[in-house]
Amino acid sequence: MPNHPHSLAQLVLGWFYKNRWLLLLAFLLGAAAHYQIWSNLLQNPDSIWIGQVYQADHWVWLPHWETMQGRWGLWAVDAARGGMNVAALTALPMLTLYTVAAVLIADLFAIQGIFARLLAVLLVVCAPSVAAVETYRYCSASYALSFLLAVLAVCCVAFAFAEKHPRCGVAVGTLCLMLSLSLYQPGLQLAAGLSLLVLLRQILHQRRDASLLRRLLVMGVSGTVLYFAVYKLLLAVGGLQAAGYGGADVFSLANILQNLRQGIPQAYLDFARYYGGHNIAANGFGVRVVAVLLFAVGGTAVLRLLWQQHSPAATVQAVVCAALLPLAVNLMGLLLPGNSLLLRTAGGMLPVLPFLLSVAQAAWPQGSRAAVRRGAVWVLALLMVCGYALQINADALTMLAYKNQYVTVLRQIEAELTAMPEYRTADSIAVLGRLPSENCPLEPLLKDMADPFAQDTIFWGMAASDRAAWINGFYEELGWQPTFCDEARCIEIAASDTFGAMPCYPETGSVRVVDGVLVVKVSS
Repeated sequence: MPNHPHSLAQLVLGWFYKNRWLLLLAFLLGAAAHYQIWSNLLQNPDSIWIGQVYQADHWVWLPHWETMQGRWGLWAVDAARGGMNVAALTALPMLTLYTVAAVLIADLFAIQGIFARLLAVLLVVCAPSVAAVETYRYCSASYALSFLLAVLAVCCVAFAFAEKHPRCGVAVGTLCLMLSLSLYQPGLQLAAGLSLLVLLRQILHQRRDASLLRRLLVMGVSGTVLYFAVYKLLLAVGGLQAAGYGGADVFSLANILQNLRQGIPQAYLDFARYYGGHNIAANGFGVRVVAVLLFAVGGTAVLRLLWQQHSPAATVQAVVCAALLPLAVNLMGLLLPGNSLLLRTAGGMLPVLPFLLSVAQAAWPQGSRAAVRRGAVWVLALLMVCGYALQINADALTMLAYKNQYVTVLRQIEAELTAMPEYRTADSIAVLGRLPSENCPLEPLLKDMADPFAQDTIFWGMAASDRAAWINGFYEELGWQPTFCDEARCIEIAASDTFGAMPCYPETGSVRVVDGVLVVKVSS
C-alpha cells in the first residue's frame, strides 16, 4: 500500500489495510461475545412487535412514525436491506460498524500497540450498551451506523488531515453529524462527549489548539441545526406533527432552560449510575469494581500528566473538560424534558474507558516501573472486557429463557386449537394475555444478574403489542397463520364478563368460543 495517499479513496483504503488484522480479530471476538444473541435471534418486545419485515415510515399503526420522531434517515437503511430483520442483515453489519467506529476511536486517542488497541476496541464492541441496541433487530444496524457517523464527524475535524483542510473537514463532519442524528438522535451525545475527550487529550499532551475547539463547535452546532432544519421541512411538507415520544413535540429554548435545573443533576447522577449502579447497566461479574479501579488509575494518570506541565491554565482547562463530560454524554436529557439515560442510548459513554487506557499509556511511556503500571491497566481492561462478555451472555440466557417459554406455549396453543372442532367453525382466533402468567410462571436463573433490557420478557403489556407478539410468534416460530381477531374486537372480548370468568391457560376452560371468536386466555 502507498505510504503517502494522495486521494480520499487511497486514504480510506490505506486505513483499512493498515488495521485489517485488528478489525478482523475484534469483529470475531465481538461476534463470539454476542453469539447467543444473534444466533438465537433474541429481541426485545419492541422488536417482536415489529416482526420479521419492516420499513421505517410504513408502520401500519402510525405511518411516518420515524419521521415524526426525527429519525427521518431510517428509511434509507431499511430500504437497503429490503426491510428484512435477519441476523445477516442486522446483527453482523451492526457489529462491523461498531468495530470500525471503535478502531477510529483508538486512533483519535493515539493508542499504540496491537494488544492495547485490541482492548480499547473490545471495550466498545463488547459493551452491554451494544447488546441492548442489538436486540432492536429492526433498527440495530441503523443505530450502529449512527454511532459510526458520529465518530466520523469528530474524526473529520480532529484528524491531522483536517488541519490542512479545516473547512473541508468541518463541512464533511457537519454532514456526518446530520446523518447520524437522522438515524438516532443519541449520536449527538456521542459526538459531544468524544469531542470533549479529544480536547482533554490535547490539553494533557500540551497541544492546546483553540482552532480545534472552534472547528468542533462549528461542526456540532451546524450539524445539529442542519438536521433540525431538514426535520422541520419534512414535517411541513408531509403535513405531519412532531411525535410526543421522547419529547420531540415540546422541544424549545424555553423548555430546555426550564429542564436544566433537573437535567444537570440527573446527568451527573446517570453518569455515576452507568458505571457504578444497576438501574442503567447491571454492572455484574466484577464490572463495577473494575470500572472504579480504571477510573482511579486513569485519574492518577491525568494528574501525573498535568503535574508534568506545571501549568495552572492547563489544569483549569482539564477540570472544565472533565466536569462537562457527564453533561455532554447525557445531552439529550438536557435538551428534551423527560429523557434520562438508558442502556441503549448510552453510546456516548463508550469512548470513556478507551480514553483512560490512552492517558495511562501516555503517563507511563517507558521504564520498567512504567511497564508494570501499564500492564496493570491492561489487566484491568482485560477483566472489564471479560466482565462485559459475561454480562452479555447473562442477558442473552435470560432472554433465551423467556423466548423458550414463549415458543413452547405457542406450540401448545397451536396444537390444541387445531385439534378442536371449534377451530374450523370459529370466524377467527384471539390469544389474550402475556407471559409469564399465573399458570405459566418463569423466573430465569440469571435474571437478577441481567441488564434491565433483558428482563423485559416478550411482552410490553399493551393490548396492541401483546396481540402483535402472538401473531408474529405463530408465523415466525411455527409458520402458522390463521385468521386473527381484529384489535377492537379483542379489546371488547377482554373487557367482557365471560372472559373475566375464564381461568388462565393451560387450565380447563381457558380456551373457548366467545361471540364467534375462539379465545385463549393466557393471563388476566
